[in-house]
Amino acid sequence: MVHESAVNIWRVDADGSHAKQLTHGNDDERPVCSPDGKSFYYLDNEKKFVINRMPTEGGTPELIKASVMENGFMAGLGENLSPDGRWLPAIATSVDPATQVDTHALALIDVVANTADSRRIFPSQPTITLPVEFTSDGKNVAYRVVGNGTDNIWMQPVDGSQGHPVTHFTDDHVRDYAWSPDGKTLAVVRFHTVSDVLLLREGKTTP
Repeated sequence: MVHESAVNIWRVDADGSHAKQLTHGNDDERPVCSPDGKSFYYLDNEKKFVINRMPTEGGTPELIKASVMENGFMAGLGENLSPDGRWLPAIATSVDPATQVDTHALALIDVVANTADSRRIFPSQPTITLPVEFTSDGKNVAYRVVGNGTDNIWMQPVDGSQGHPVTHFTDDHVRDYAWSPDGKTLAVVRFHTVSDVLLLREGKTTP
């Protein structure tokens, strides 16, 4: 929720009542609840895109230590945690200090251990982008890739084996996707962008 010049995270009951502000930073975004509903994670974009944890009742933010990267930052937060509440998916961006070239990859952060090195980085498609989320069985993480004028969904097994495409679209874009509870059916929201070219000529004004 945007409040004055800040972006914060609020909580409300299912019927929309009892609104309560939970974070008080300047740019707090992308809240993700733990499976047990007792805590949530969010990106603190003001502090170099680090991830914090906080009780859903409110309280003091706790830094997720592995989200602090030397020569890099967390560019995006996943839509959910693993079913056991241990692994949080994110997009990690590493920046080469010499060339300033950045590289994007899927990261899994162990929020239970919560140490500075409790993360796994997977070889990923270079155009990985959100949404990023665990499948319902917790064995894979899916993410969107952009390329050749279209979007597709890729799957990365958490056992480290090679990732693979799930969809093979040749046009249009993917806005969102979701699996059925049994994990057998994938729903995809796609959209098509139409644009026109407008030529403007400077003309003389009539006095």
